[in-house]
Amino acid sequence: MSRHPFYYSMVVDSQPLHPYRAHILLFTLEHFGDVPRNRIVVQCTTRVPAAVRHIFIKNGYIVTDIAPYLDETYCNAIPQLDYFVQTSASDTSGIFMLDLDMAVLSPIDVSDRSVVWGKVVNKPLPRLSTLERIFSAAGVPLPDIVPCDWGIGSTFATNFNGGFLYVPCPFLGRMRASWRQQAEFLFGRPDVIDTPAERRNLFIEQLAFALALAAEKIPSRHLTANWNFSCNNAAQQSRTYEPASPLRVLHYHGCLDTSGLVAPNSSDPTISVAAERVNAALGKRNDPTFFDLYKQYQAQQTVAGVPLLHPPPFSEDFIARTRLDGKPLKLVLCVCTPETGRTALRRYLDSQKADLARRGIWYPSFGNEKTEALRPHPLVSALRVAGVETFAGGIEESLHGMPDHIHTVVLTVDGLYTYWRDFTPRAKGWLRYLPEIFDFEMCAWLQEPVAFVTSLYLRYLTNPQMQGPQTNVHGRGIDFNEAMQDDWFLGQLDFLGFYYETQDLFGQERVTPFSYSDDTIETFLAHYAVSDERAVRIAEAVRRENPGLSAAGVRLMQSVNRWRGRLPQPQQERVGSWVRRIDRILRRVSPSFRLNERQAALVNRYAGRGWAILQEECRKSAASRRVAR
Repeated sequence: MSRHPFYYSMVVDSQPLHPYRAHILLFTLEHFGDVPRNRIVVQCTTRVPAAVRHIFIKNGYIVTDIAPYLDETYCNAIPQLDYFVQTSASDTSGIFMLDLDMAVLSPIDVSDRSVVWGKVVNKPLPRLSTLERIFSAAGVPLPDIVPCDWGIGSTFATNFNGGFLYVPCPFLGRMRASWRQQAEFLFGRPDVIDTPAERRNLFIEQLAFALALAAEKIPSRHLTANWNFSCNNAAQQSRTYEPASPLRVLHYHGCLDTSGLVAPNSSDPTISVAAERVNAALGKRNDPTFFDLYKQYQAQQTVAGVPLLHPPPFSEDFIARTRLDGKPLKLVLCVCTPETGRTALRRYLDSQKADLARRGIWYPSFGNEKTEALRPHPLVSALRVAGVETFAGGIEESLHGMPDHIHTVVLTVDGLYTYWRDFTPRAKGWLRYLPEIFDFEMCAWLQEPVAFVTSLYLRYLTNPQMQGPQTNVHGRGIDFNEAMQDDWFLGQLDFLGFYYETQDLFGQERVTPFSYSDDTIETFLAHYAVSDERAVRIAEAVRRENPGLSAAGVRLMQSVNRWRGRLPQPQQERVGSWVRRIDRILRRVSPSFRLNERQAALVNRYAGRGWAILQEECRKSAASRRVAR
């Protein structure tokens, strides 16, 4: 027998979340389970894209093809045993079959390798009376009755949760044949399962396994919840969970956050520690494999709920003004994340407004364009709290006074990235109409995550307190670690989600990403072919350095913020300005504020994989721009 006594099997289908969930399971099997790749069998349905299948093969896993079975959705795990029977898996003690939404935390073994193992179901679904009718109809003797794992009702002793099962090698042939036979019986007799039709097939795989165990009289034993811990119901306590023993496998179901990390719905500290182990390991690996598919799916789901307004919110006169010689004007929407040269860019554009207009580029000035205020752009305010009339009026106002020869309109919109996740689907629908009337392009400047979030924390520390989703971080006396516990603050690290959402909203070719490297003005000018020696000199003159607070300034600001919130907002802004002036003196003796290694690792856990993908997108975009020129 091989040194490693087991095989580990999973089924991957064409569902959008499957590849990334498989990535988590495969990684944790190897990292925490110490499983060699040549003992892992990834069973792909014939619907899995060839590119996904190729990645599994390239990474050294055993990859098989299976045809979708019975209902072709909930029954595809049943053919798993075919491979092991057909290949006569005599070099193994048994097979572990795992659902994809599992994270392994330790090497997997069982105390008795000669019997089938599984965890009893959490609750009586289907109910016991239904089980009795099903077994009687199938002619299978009734198993013993045991409590469900959540202590809610009872079930049969063979009714296991299908997420984590062990089958010994000597029983593979019998279980394979009986599992299929019982599944086909249930599929052909929907009348025996008194469950709504849309959920009936959900139980076939689980119930067929329970029938097969009883029909074949195959010995089985129960695992504790530590081997298959469900994270999707914090209100329920598992009867078999052993707090003194470590968690072996987390069954996280849909409990993944926007960063692709496990986010269990439980306050149990043991479970939190287990999830932290998984997430820390995922963050350190920083491997974007299949993460892009996960983020693309999230973006598609979000944008699917965004309507396109009919009729359009703009006046007919305005729409007529968006045409030049019968062609739509180009509208460039500049979106800079904080500390990526956005103030310098709009200072430059405003200072060169007349010269740009002679070149056919129109840059409208809004109310706050010439100030240092940190308030969002008026259009962002309209998207957040006003309405479509205010938004449409702001867009129409931007063309007021525009000469007839203009071919390009440029809008720099501070706050669009910052508040993107706060906009309602309907508000995003107002933006969605812009590509319908303009030759639209959105330019997005993005910064390396650790530098970005450091600047962001310093900016929010000095901002006045305000109501809204940002209330826990703006102007608060919190340290960086506390800021990283705030969902709104963490959302600012979702560069990739923003990128994919805007692509889905505006069109893939209408979003151009730029990686910030202290040359925003020059990059913008070069991209739109208005760069010349004079323009570069002007750009250098308007660029400003914003070093942020020193370490001493941070401590001072944190202390001041404990009291500053009691003042009116104008006075809060004055106090913030005074602290920044004091900091300019303190930085002569105090080092700049920097994240420590642990804090930087935490940032990369949330943002590293997305940033790696975006860096590649920026490289591709830059290469295509060079070719175009």
